[in-house]
Amino acid sequence: MEDSTPPLPRNRPRNRRFQSLSGRILFFVLLSTSTTAAAVGWTAIRSTEDFLRRGVERAFPNALSQTGARVRGLLDQAVNDVARAAAVVESHCRRDGPGCSPEDAGLDRTLEALRTRFDSLGPLAVVATEGHILARSGGDPTGLEGRLSRQTPVPGSPLSLVPGVEPGSLDLAVQRPLGGAEPWAVVHGWLRRELLAAELGTESPVGDARMLLVDARGRVLERAAGSGPRRLRVPESVLAADRSVVEYPRQDGRSLLGASLFLREGLYLVVESPRESVFAPVSELLARVVLIDLAIVVMLSLLAHQIARAIARPIRALSEGVLRIAEGDLEVQIEAPSASDEIGLLTRTFNQMTARLRDSRKEIQAASDALRRRNEELQGANEVLEQLSITDGLTKLHNHRFFQDHLTREIKRVRRTHEPLSMLLIDIDDFKRLNDRLGHAAGDELLKAIARSLNGSVRESDFLARYGGEEFVVVAANTDLAGAVHLAEKVRTDVAESSFVVDESMEAFRMTISIGTALYQGDRKAFFQAADRALYRAKADGKNCVS
Repeated sequence: MEDSTPPLPRNRPRNRRFQSLSGRILFFVLLSTSTTAAAVGWTAIRSTEDFLRRGVERAFPNALSQTGARVRGLLDQAVNDVARAAAVVESHCRRDGPGCSPEDAGLDRTLEALRTRFDSLGPLAVVATEGHILARSGGDPTGLEGRLSRQTPVPGSPLSLVPGVEPGSLDLAVQRPLGGAEPWAVVHGWLRRELLAAELGTESPVGDARMLLVDARGRVLERAAGSGPRRLRVPESVLAADRSVVEYPRQDGRSLLGASLFLREGLYLVVESPRESVFAPVSELLARVVLIDLAIVVMLSLLAHQIARAIARPIRALSEGVLRIAEGDLEVQIEAPSASDEIGLLTRTFNQMTARLRDSRKEIQAASDALRRRNEELQGANEVLEQLSITDGLTKLHNHRFFQDHLTREIKRVRRTHEPLSMLLIDIDDFKRLNDRLGHAAGDELLKAIARSLNGSVRESDFLARYGGEEFVVVAANTDLAGAVHLAEKVRTDVAESSFVVDESMEAFRMTISIGTALYQGDRKAFFQAADRALYRAKADGKNCVS
């Protein structure tokens, strides 16, 4: 057979290795594997960065909310403690007429006793309206009058910022005037820095993150204990972000990630972390990706070189077959050569592979269909189980456990919105006597019938559940006590005017219910106890009534 391969030119290029089939295969393998490795590595790094940033965007607001609640509580406690201290001071000074003099040594002792009494406060001072100090307790008094003269009040708040003893530092103080409409002095109480630092150091969303308490100008008032060097100012762009994570430079040129939470007038809580600390896993991942990519490129290059040396012209047929398979055509069949060499074995193996791929595709499709059906069945079963877990098996109303969960959610909601929340505790009158006379089966039928009546009487916005036995409970959102009583009367009337047939005798029964109502006043336990006491009063008042 005549060889149709065109002859090589006489003037061959010096790079004969690149002109050979093995050289070109090796070149393209190097190019393709390097490009793929770079693309995979870049994708992995970007995905890791996005994942870490999303984690920070979740962690920072959560940490701000939890720490902010504690800091607000500490600030409120300090304001209340200074108000109580002011009341004691004013009572002390009222004994000798309005005002106190600097020579009143008893006032110093009173302030010292108050300082040890209130955990949130450090030093206390009473300053006359003219500016001189009448009494002080605790702390270093050096330069106190000068520092008080340079204090900055926080607008709309009893708080003020006072220059600290350390240069460049600020202290947070609470002031309370004495004397009513015409004050003659002001009580100043300094918040204990160690308490603020302890509260700021409780939450750490990421390893090197730290909490800062800053004023409206970004000046740092306090930071978590042991959280690195003191930082003097936070950019106002961070304060304006309101829980959104922003990136900004620090003094050494590196970047920080931070978010802020508004606490009260003039005060913000800031959490920040060095960018390199947050994205440290990216650097480790980059080093690993480079090593793995290099190993993959070397191994594939060696393998490509060996394959290129072992395969000659029949590679074209195999290449075309592979291309057809890559396009999704598994019906390819390559004619096997008569020789029993490596090429022949490769071709027969290739044909066996395509046959197995065809069979595997059918099996995978069948398994995929079966898995989809099983998933649909499992999803339906899970929905049924979830519904059963929150439903009373007899009355088909919500059960006691789901009522407790719903009440918890409603209490959290009304604490935010300050909307009224009422409860109706319902008990079937003389149910035990009827249950003993007719039997438990008839009693169960009666419970289901009354449950249907209650369900038809309450509003769509009300939550109805079986509390246990013959007791039911209704949680009425956005309903005051008068509205709850009105709703209870409607429910009671509907039951009293209904007839219930519960056994084979077809005898119609008239049943009544007693209802106790209560309005949520801020205490969950007291809320339920009030409804329970009201129910007992309704029973004691002759039943079939609302209390």
